[in-house]
Amino acid sequence: FICQNNGCSAERFSGDKHALFSAADPETVKISRLIAYAEELFEKCDLDLSRVYAERALALSGALHDVRGSARSHRLLAQVYKWQGPNSKLRLHADSALALYERLNDEVEFAKALRFAVPAHISDWTAQRRREGVDRALVIFEKHGLQHEIVECLIEQSRTHAEIESRMRILQSALRIADSIGYERGKHRALSFIAYLYSLQNEFGKGQS
Repeated sequence: FICQNNGCSAERFSGDKHALFSAADPETVKISRLIAYAEELFEKCDLDLSRVYAERALALSGALHDVRGSARSHRLLAQVYKWQGPNSKLRLHADSALALYERLNDEVEFAKALRFAVPAHISDWTAQRRREGVDRALVIFEKHGLQHEIVECLIEQSRTHAEIESRMRILQSALRIADSIGYERGKHRALSFIAYLYSLQNEFGKGQS
């Protein structure tokens, strides 16, 4: 990976024999391919390398004043940093993606960014505000029939409720949708949260006995 003139120009995948793009490709094509490769790495759970390529895409997008490229890069970085729990970089990238997609008037991508902004602000947004954010995103996903996003949104929505019964009901809905569309990651996440809630119920039951 070669950086030139304060922008980034990746000639090859790291350690790969195949060119990511040629020097003659338009800069916007380079940005798209950097982001696509970062997304591919994220799907393979290589979070460190996904972050590296997303940051390079962000640097190049910024140098070219490519608003959509910057928005996509910020959202992907928010997705990566979400796995570290609430942190300042998650807030930075989620909020930046939100602002840029709002500027672009892209409601679907705005909703995706909002889904990352809600957990990013778990320490400084009230539960009500976080619930309103998730509900707003959910309405958009339902409007466009985006089932995978609905599953993820429902899982996030469950975290904005204090009552175990309410959280369990929402997670069961997420699990049913994930199962119906064969969304394995969503099923795994929903089941993990359900198992956690059952463990809480068991601990509470022991305390009452």
